[in-house]
Amino acid sequence: DAADWLVKKGIAFREAHAVIGKLVLYCIEAEKNIEDLSLEEFQDISPKFDEGIYDH
Repeated sequence: DAADWLVKKGIAFREAHAVIGKLVLYCIEAEKNIEDLSLEEFQDISPKFDEGIYDH
């Protein structure tokens, strides 16, 4: 999942879990599905996100 992907990018699992929590909250508030987010939206939550997130 996305948390594991972030861990592979060098983020500690605990931090990755927190980032995913923020991501889910953002999606709920913006009424968007995670797969519909732009790279910019992902990077607003964490700069560790890159285009590879779409392949995951």
